[in-house]
Amino acid sequence: MPDATSPDRDKPAPSNLWTKLISGVKSAIELRVVTYIGDVEIEGEFGSPTLRFPKPEDSAGRTLATTIDMVEGDITTAIPDAFWTPENQAIRDYHQGQVSQAHHIVERNVRLILELADKLQTQLREVPSEAETPPTPDKPGSDDS
Repeated sequence: MPDATSPDRDKPAPSNLWTKLISGVKSAIELRVVTYIGDVEIEGEFGSPTLRFPKPEDSAGRTLATTIDMVEGDITTAIPDAFWTPENQAIRDYHQGQVSQAHHIVERNVRLILELADKLQTQLREVPSEAETPPTPDKPGSDDS
């Protein structure tokens, strides 16, 4: 919920399912892929580990990052100078592969959300309104006659 100082304070809150669905899609328009090169601490269970990265100031020059604005089509990639050497080609290729894979995942998820929205809209059209609902017949033996 936006507070009084938020730039979104004048925007109305979503009032129905369709508005909420559109809002969710809009909030998922930025794809961000970060490849960190270095040691991390791994804790927890094998199937769901927790990764602890170094503080940002300790990881300078070890991170490749790409941000894609899925609506505008803007792509921003930051690659430290050290990763432009020929021996680091595999790292750049790996990062690019992650970007491509993430883009395909987002593309699939957006398609599934749109299919779900279409099916939901179709089913909602098939639900009769109260005005179209036939009256329930009286039960036999009632004293309303």
